Amino acid sequence: MSLSWSASAAFSPWSTLTPDQQGLLACALEPGGEPAGVVYPATIQETAEVLACVNRYQQKILVSGAATALDWGPLVRSVDLIVSTQAMARLVDYRREDLTVTVEAGMSLGALGEALAAEGQFLPLEAPAAATLGGIIATGRSGPLSHRYGGGRDLLLGLKLVRADAQVVKAGGKVVKNVAGYDLMKLFTGSFGTLGVLQELTFRVYALPEASETLVVMGEQMPEFSRQVLAAALAPVAVELVSPHLGQQLGWSPEMALMIRCQGLGPGVAGQVNTLKSLAQVLGLQVQVYRQDQDLWQALGKVMELGPGAGQALVKIGVSSSSVDQFLAALQTLLGPLPWWGHIQRGRGVGYLWLPVVFLEQARALSQTLNGFLTLLRAPAALKMSLEAWGYTGDALALMVGLKQRFDPQNLLSPGRSFSGL
Repeated sequence: MSLSWSASAAFSPWSTLTPDQQGLLACALEPGGEPAGVVYPATIQETAEVLACVNRYQQKILVSGAATALDWGPLVRSVDLIVSTQAMARLVDYRREDLTVTVEAGMSLGALGEALAAEGQFLPLEAPAAATLGGIIATGRSGPLSHRYGGGRDLLLGLKLVRADAQVVKAGGKVVKNVAGYDLMKLFTGSFGTLGVLQELTFRVYALPEASETLVVMGEQMPEFSRQVLAAALAPVAVELVSPHLGQQLGWSPEMALMIRCQGLGPGVAGQVNTLKSLAQVLGLQVQVYRQDQDLWQALGKVMELGPGAGQALVKIGVSSSSVDQFLAALQTLLGPLPWWGHIQRGRGVGYLWLPVVFLEQARALSQTLNGFLTLLRAPAALKMSLEAWGYTGDALALMVGLKQRFDPQNLLSPGRSFSGL
């Protein structure tokens, strides 16, 4: 199989990559296979040319951004080529008054954040600063701020992508009110590079808040307090339950904690914080207030990204919001004194946990008894090859298989990552 093509995109043979670069990319691949190299298209046209070549030679590809979450989900098998979006990192269009921004998929979250902050605005997505916007959307990554702003699919207004057959597709637009056509934004969010190669993304952005404060609440009556918070006429931007061991890493006592973040105009934030403190004091709870809270939330993200070490796997968990307390209590009983790190949104029931590998199947069964899910994200290759990563038990499998076959009938994109195993 030849890797010569007429495309002008830069190409680096695998042998020319540094060991660190090879390790970063190989973490997503089944052991034993090695791609020919990495291609770096710099324009949509170059990406289309690469995909045309891929079709011509029936090559299997893996799409990569900055590889900050490339190892999430199932391993990819028998890949001939890696297609990187890192040469596509430009800000395409910024309409400050319309609260929209269009970027190429390889632009990093940190670079966009700096550009928006200079204009008093921000994009409420949470991931490492080096993570690309395309990678964040492709992996369906979300953070605590999704309690208020929603996740990537809620912030995404439009996109351009290249299909497996090298056709360029556009969906949505560059305005906040856009209802024309099928919602490809939701389809491609969390598609893990199995349906197409993202090229451009248009997001809704928001004004930077004037003030931001976070309360950390602990104590026996904390579940009742969290229910009162969600029922009250308050508007926190994040409500996160934090595991005891993760809380210890952040300097708190070893018990379940609730983090509540309030943002907005100074007087409004102060009023919400005072109301929350009063509710907590009535229930006899411990309260700690962080009036400059950016460092706290950054620390939470950094600790979660590193993980607790050997013998643990990163999973994404989802249960109904009414079952969160029940799930966490049962998980505590299951794991006993063993360390586990994680946080889960109290109001949405979605979170990320580092769990001991030996308890993953029991934890998944526990989530499924509550009509939820447990998806394996980051774990040793041997575990991913023995335990199905998605853990999907719904009735939409046939539909998802059909979508994969419609968008990628030759199974050229990220083989092995689809629900069907394609």
